[in-house]
Amino acid sequence: MINPFKSWFQSFVSTATRARLRRALSHLVTECRFLKLVAGRFQWSLGVSVTVILFSAWILKQWYPIIPGEEALDWDRALYSVVMMVAFGPALNFPSHAPWFVKAILLGLPLLGLFVIIDAVVRFAGLMFERRLQLKEWQILLASTYRQHVIICGLGHVGYRTAQRLLDAHIDCVGIEIADNPFAGELAKRGMPVLKGDCRAREQLLQAGVEKARAILVVTDNDVVNIESALSAREVAPGIRTVIRLFDQSLAKKIEKLVEIDAAFSTSELAAPIFAAAVTSQKVLHSFVTQGITLNTVEMTVPNQSPLIHQTLDEIQQRLELTFLCLRRGEHIDWNPRTERQLQSGDILMIVGTAEVLATFEALNSGTRFTETR
Repeated sequence: MINPFKSWFQSFVSTATRARLRRALSHLVTECRFLKLVAGRFQWSLGVSVTVILFSAWILKQWYPIIPGEEALDWDRALYSVVMMVAFGPALNFPSHAPWFVKAILLGLPLLGLFVIIDAVVRFAGLMFERRLQLKEWQILLASTYRQHVIICGLGHVGYRTAQRLLDAHIDCVGIEIADNPFAGELAKRGMPVLKGDCRAREQLLQAGVEKARAILVVTDNDVVNIESALSAREVAPGIRTVIRLFDQSLAKKIEKLVEIDAAFSTSELAAPIFAAAVTSQKVLHSFVTQGITLNTVEMTVPNQSPLIHQTLDEIQQRLELTFLCLRRGEHIDWNPRTERQLQSGDILMIVGTAEVLATFEALNSGTRFTETR
């Protein structure tokens, strides 16, 4: 069942608006992470400053000498006076007959404020400089705030597109790339931390937060590097899910069996089914092999004169072994549509089935062959 709110949202909000909202949400998450970094950088100095201010206010409340006729210092006045002294503002008079520790506070608080303010300004300016220039230190700092993220080693074509998919699904990612490339820069603009270095190095994996990550995906163009990186990640974080790309198909199958790798995929093995499907069907979206059977995911449109118009999905499935994943009618998208739904002209279907079944459906849809048995 599709979420009712999600269905309503998709019906009344355009695709462009949804894209802008996703970008705004991504920026908001990045800004929240920046605030978390600022809090982490200043937590000790802030804690010490607050402690000193409260302690000084207590000292003044207890021992600051009051001139006859004036009210004694209460907590509000004492705290206000301390804060004003730290900020170089007008505060209490300097009594010559006050205890030495009261005089020390009156003299020391402006100096404390001077050092704290200068230190805070310099450190904050440095943090903003690192952020603006996307320096290595900033990327490491940003990565240190992540939890349950995915580490992607190798930001070439495969790594870049995988990162885009994960980011679109609101899954946090941290990238590791040994050399500068345009893909890494594009991902950094989206707020994704990109660390420059060797993904086989233990220190590099630790900087990427491998101990706190949910999975690591290694997709460089070197089989040996991919295997070594996955094994290094397992040494640091034994429970992390590891997925690697290998060019050698036979090696990929052996690695999964002999080494503690969750999944090893050969790019040639993955690409072969979809290439085969592309020459036989229109608009092939994906192709995969399960239980020795090759299944294709295709997109088909119901034309105006299709004999399938007004037929229900259940009637079609009684004749053909296929699965309807999605039915799009205008701006409305129905995932896992009900079997009693009738087809209309212009409907766009996403279907899964074997090449033979899909070819039969395509012929039925176009009207070239309408009598087909299961």
